[in-house]
Amino acid sequence: MDIAYVLPYTAADTRKAFKQRIYDVLVRMDEAKYGTPELQIVRKYPGIPWRRIWTNLHASVVPNMVK
Repeated sequence: MDIAYVLPYTAADTRKAFKQRIYDVLVRMDEAKYGTPELQIVRKYPGIPWRRIWTNLHASVVPNMVK
């Protein structure tokens, strides 16, 4: 299998880290070809100012688990 865009497996890598690296490359290649897809909630409710909601959510001082 040709994996030219993925750095080769090294002794310092765990299997999980190597699989994650392959996945990240495939996701980036897909986004480069097809663009970044919209979230399902954005498609479901297109009239809501989502950019403002996401900005307020990320600026809030609540724990990440709650976000």
